[in-house]
Amino acid sequence: QKGVPGQVEMEVPFLGNASYFYFEILDSFGTAAFSGKVLTGEENAVETVARDVYIGVLSDQYSSLEYLDGLTLEVENQPFTLQLVQFAAQEFPMRADELSSLSGILIDAFDTSVLSAQQFDCLKSWVTDGGSLFVGTGTEAAKVLPGLEKLLGIKAGDVGEVLYAFSSEMSRAGSARLYSASLLFSEEEAWESLSFSSPGCIYRRDYGEGSLTVSACSLTDNTFRQWTGREDVLCQIFHEELEKEIGGTW
Repeated sequence: QKGVPGQVEMEVPFLGNASYFYFEILDSFGTAAFSGKVLTGEENAVETVARDVYIGVLSDQYSSLEYLDGLTLEVENQPFTLQLVQFAAQEFPMRADELSSLSGILIDAFDTSVLSAQQFDCLKSWVTDGGSLFVGTGTEAAKVLPGLEKLLGIKAGDVGEVLYAFSSEMSRAGSARLYSASLLFSEEEAWESLSFSSPGCIYRRDYGEGSLTVSACSLTDNTFRQWTGREDVLCQIFHEELEKEIGGTW
């Protein structure tokens, strides 16, 4: 019952030399209602503290992305907690140094045509200097991509439902049917299709010292948000940037 403390008992099978395990409690929709990390090592074992990673967000559907705020992802046994920084269009900076505290920027379900020339140049400079831009498309591709065409070199094609199957390394993700945009690349050879799904849904390329990542679907998609495999896919989307954070100075 909501708001009433409860106790859950679990029997955990033998885990070999594992020092900890994660668990999730799912609601009737398959959404993680609670998750935790339990140490299995010695009493004096110290739990690794999650590092905060700040992601700027431009979205007209910000409330549909709030599930990302505070979400913990793990790369190379290092947990990271995503902290979202919301921007309204009129508040987005015009100088790249004002974005220096961000590890990445996510643009999803956002009309990019409202950005001024100075704001677009700021975004482009920030990526060129080492920033990581993540772009979600899906049913909103027609309003997300036009304002970014000079940066991405991608136009929006038709939108339809696509059934994605995931690699054995992501067996927990299973499969999902998501609304996806057909992406028309002007320089297709410059983009790498990440190989964790069939067909591919995430594309990445280097841009100056930074990187561009584009998803054929939207992270605001209701099916994606309620899907139990979403964290596995998000780890793949943000993997490169989180690896940079591991090697960075804290």
